[in-house]
Amino acid sequence: MYIDALNEFCKAYALSGGDGRSDIIDLGTARDAYKSLWLVVKTNDADAAGGTSLNVKLETSDAEAFSSPKSLAESGTVLTAALKKSRNIFIVRIPVGCKRYLAVYFDVTGTFTAGSVHAFLTPDISTHI
Repeated sequence: MYIDALNEFCKAYALSGGDGRSDIIDLGTARDAYKSLWLVVKTNDADAAGGTSLNVKLETSDAEAFSSPKSLAESGTVLTAALKKSRNIFIVRIPVGCKRYLAVYFDVTGTFTAGSVHAFLTPDISTHI
């Protein structure tokens, strides 16, 4: 799978940090991709532990501060038991309706003691889950 460093939201978002937003990708202007891009969120090299669940949201906004974000897609509830090491947990084609900025919001339930995720955009995907 091709990963461009400029299209990474985060390499290791620690679930123990609780709710939070990834780094922001600035598209330069509101627009939709000419060719399809995919958002991939996968676990890193350790199983998640301690928490209850995770919900991943792809958000867009006109403002870099994300004061009024619009949700483009979300994973729904992913239970801790499914957050095993090196697994794809959410893959979605970027939908139309992108504003200037994109970010990923991690909605964490419970108190995680281990586990982190990697989120990025890519033109090709691996369908192994």
